[in-house]
Amino acid sequence: PKSMPKLAGYEFFAHYESAQEVGGDYYDFIPLPGPRLGVAIGDVAGKGVPAALFMAKVSSDVRFCVLTEPKLDTAITHLNALLQEAGLLDRFVTLGACVIDPAAHTVSCVNAGQLPPLVFRKATQKFEEPMSRDSTGFPLGVVDGYEYSMSTFKLDPGDTVMLFTDGVTESKNQQEKEFSMDGVLK
Repeated sequence: PKSMPKLAGYEFFAHYESAQEVGGDYYDFIPLPGPRLGVAIGDVAGKGVPAALFMAKVSSDVRFCVLTEPKLDTAITHLNALLQEAGLLDRFVTLGACVIDPAAHTVSCVNAGQLPPLVFRKATQKFEEPMSRDSTGFPLGVVDGYEYSMSTFKLDPGDTVMLFTDGVTESKNQQEKEFSMDGVLK
């Protein structure tokens, strides 16, 4: 996105840096009626131009599904079906999709093989995973007919939601040590 979304009472920050010249990770903000906001983060298996081209298709399909389906879990189930129908089964995509409802101060998430979101709770000064690992579904394009589930959690003032791909946890320093989840939590 060219700019961060404007949603009363919320702030957004994003960073993207591909491992190569062109990459297959992506993120997007999708304005929805309500006013609500969709947030998506994804990672295509592979790197380079083929991954980037496939992600271009996926990103437009994500927008289409999230804008045309009122429920996020139904939208991501439909997205998986679209990818199955496209016959691009040599590639798969991990995707985390959320819808923020600023009126209710809730976030609804569907996880398709992505690292689960983290919430930093201001009141306790601790991170928590607001979704159970059991609710993580298969990556998109892997299982035909798979139905994704949705988890909804409440946000309190000052809470922070973090979405990120394994590109963050698997990045290495000069000594070849991975950043890992410990690095994310620090």
